[in-house]
Amino acid sequence: MKQDELAARGNLFRAATASFDFFNPAQALSSLLKLATELTGSERAALYELDEVAGSFAPRFSHATALSELGRIQATPDHPTLRSVLTNRKAAVTGDGRGSLGLPLAPGVVACAPCITCG
Repeated sequence: MKQDELAARGNLFRAATASFDFFNPAQALSSLLKLATELTGSERAALYELDEVAGSFAPRFSHATALSELGRIQATPDHPTLRSVLTNRKAAVTGDGRGSLGLPLAPGVVACAPCITCG
């Protein structure tokens, strides 16, 4: 097994076994997004919700960046992490050095760090 694959599995294990206080949703989301940045080495992370009418994901919550600085992500996911999260309803991570992590939180809601499409 490649080193990238081992690291990716370790990150998914950490994400799956992390505990959050879901009685305090804002704190839980902040902690989740902070963990996502740690796992990917990213400076920021965001929670996106699928807007089926507009055909894109809209940012709803963020860590280390303002929501106004984030754009929409097209719902036709060419990005392998988003496609995997939406299809399999399981956490996914890329191993190509870009460090994308996607965590499904609810139907149509994905936490991304960073899930960047089209550059």
